[in-house]
Amino acid sequence: MACVFFASTGVFVQLASSVHVLLSSCFRGVILVIFPLIGLIFSQNKPTFSKRDILWLIVNSFLLTNTQVCGFMGYRYIPVGDVNAILFSTPLLSGILAWIILKERLTLFDVALTIVSVVGVILVSKPAFVFGAEDDGSSSDRLLGSLYAICALGSASCVFVVTRKLRPFPANALVLTLGFGIVVCPTSAVLNTYIGEWDLPANLVQAIYLSAVGVSGFLAILFLCLALETEKAIHISVTNTLTIILTYIMQFFIFHIYPDVISGVGAILICGSMCGVFISNWITSSANEVDSSVGGHYHNIVQREGDPIRESLPQQNTQTTV
Repeated sequence: MACVFFASTGVFVQLASSVHVLLSSCFRGVILVIFPLIGLIFSQNKPTFSKRDILWLIVNSFLLTNTQVCGFMGYRYIPVGDVNAILFSTPLLSGILAWIILKERLTLFDVALTIVSVVGVILVSKPAFVFGAEDDGSSSDRLLGSLYAICALGSASCVFVVTRKLRPFPANALVLTLGFGIVVCPTSAVLNTYIGEWDLPANLVQAIYLSAVGVSGFLAILFLCLALETEKAIHISVTNTLTIILTYIMQFFIFHIYPDVISGVGAILICGSMCGVFISNWITSSANEVDSSVGGHYHNIVQREGDPIRESLPQQNTQTTV
């Protein structure tokens, strides 16, 4: 469900063409504050957090805010499918950052997948220094939109690293959504005031699209948080790559934009890299589960019958004579 609403959010941002993307981001922040606040007021279980949890929540909210603002700005310059193709390649970059910051293990297979993903991002973004400049100015727009998407990718990848560093995922999804809304709403408002783009929706249809941006964005974050409570982060991040496929489908039926062959190949490479990350982590986790089960079985034997290896050795007399 999170994949569907993430793809829908980007589509609604481009449909609400009469308002600036920062105003859409600000309105989404308002929804992210109101809905979780209502849920927390009527909730029976009041969440409690330590100082470490509050630090994690603040850092995570600022990173998510940068992800949303840069992602929405990317929607302004390039198709939503291309932005999501770059944005949702977070597992690879988060793995590299974890190797640098957290000193986690990085295999040659991970490096190969990273190279494939980088090639996919280059094919999607089509930089002028690789494919040549175009006369109609679309090359500069594509480069600017790709840079915004890459910046959003960096922030989204840092979210996973900060999560591993500070604490596991919080138990209450509404608190995370509320914290994100509290940060993203004033940030977007300040940026929107700075550029002077407080234009209201041109008509009722545009107002409905703007409202859909906030509602779908709230549901996307909420379902993502609920999924992370029961599944591993790497599995969720890989599953989120389905957003790329869904976005291209929506882009085709709504905007009648046909992704060219180069962008399609780049998106396939990115999705293939994400599948490779999932397979690699699944093999590693399966091996760890087998080792832990064998160790636990041996421990149970020792508790019931004693250590068979130790009992087979000759016993030494530890008594001393005076």
